[in-house]
Amino acid sequence: MYTLTLSLSTNNQIVGKIADVVEAKVVDEAGSAVAGQVVKFSADNNAYFLGNAVTTGSNGTNTISVFSHTVGNSTVTAKLVDGTSATVVVTFIADPGLPPVTTPVGALTLILNVSTNNQIVGKIADVVEAKVVDSTGVAIAKQSVSFSVDNGAYFLDGNKVITGSNGTANILIYSNTVGDSAVSATLTDGTSANTVISFVADTGTPPVVNPTGKMTLTLDASVNHQIVSSTPDVVEAKVIDETGAAIAEQVVSFSVDNGAYFIDSNKMKTQSNGTTSIAIFSDTAGDATVNATLTDGTAAKLVIGFVASGGDSGTELAAFKADVSTFITYVQQAFTSLEQNVGSALLQLSTSVTAEDVPSAWTQFETNAKSFETYFQQGMVALGQNVDAAFLQLKQKYQ
Repeated sequence: MYTLTLSLSTNNQIVGKIADVVEAKVVDEAGSAVAGQVVKFSADNNAYFLGNAVTTGSNGTNTISVFSHTVGNSTVTAKLVDGTSATVVVTFIADPGLPPVTTPVGALTLILNVSTNNQIVGKIADVVEAKVVDSTGVAIAKQSVSFSVDNGAYFLDGNKVITGSNGTANILIYSNTVGDSAVSATLTDGTSANTVISFVADTGTPPVVNPTGKMTLTLDASVNHQIVSSTPDVVEAKVIDETGAAIAEQVVSFSVDNGAYFIDSNKMKTQSNGTTSIAIFSDTAGDATVNATLTDGTAAKLVIGFVASGGDSGTELAAFKADVSTFITYVQQAFTSLEQNVGSALLQLSTSVTAEDVPSAWTQFETNAKSFETYFQQGMVALGQNVDAAFLQLKQKYQ
């Protein structure tokens, strides 16, 4: 009577790139290693082998590479010819460095989420997020989502959006009608989803000018890194009180360094929403620190930037070089992963012949060799597609 045990030599590998490796060991009742035992494998959850049988060596062991294009766990089962069996669970993880997935596996699912709701009619938009995943739960990019709404709601920039690398896209919906509006979204393959948004009446509450407790001043660069001596950066100041209410009629005094300047006054007054904006110019490339102060001494600061005319700033060039380096590293890793997978597959192919006569052995080898050839070709195609997608993503960012 033999005992079969399985162990994981390699686990938690990236789907579609690197194989998990399972080691099988066969011993007899005395605990001695048994050579020449054929071990046949099977796996679930779409995991697969390039030839599913191995023969134990002199130490009673042999390994098999397990591949998958599906994130998650797969149960691997191994059996000897006498029926002795064992199981082990392997795991495959998503590749965080892969370009966006644009080719879904199985049927698509469309999910709608209302990220902003109950906005004021005629003023502020509700925001609906669409998310597209495939049957494995992977986010799918570059899917066109078409929206429609009822009850007088409308779109300002068209009713279609394209999902990004995380499988999501947002659309702004406006209305001049108080109440609910049904939102319908449809993919090009007919997959659809619905949700309901709402718009509320403008209560006409007067601006708050008397704060409760201490005020807080925050600055935000709504326009930044503009060209020197040409276009201004724009800084928005917002004033709220301890309750979070926006405070109007507050005078904000600004100052800047590094040669930056204001065309008009350096003082602005907050509006009913508690905000005000100021345009800042500069004839000097680089960073400038903006300081803002309220009459009660409450202060805030922010760093803005200006770039040289006709060229990129050092920061932008450094970012571009970093992205190029990331692209090159990704391509190198993709080649290395394919090389490792092919090496594992060849090793597995070399031990996959278990027949006892030449004709049967040749038939077995020919079948496994064809599987290897198909795997190799698919790997090369996938590599080319991934590199092309990564290059296109880089090109779209900088052109």
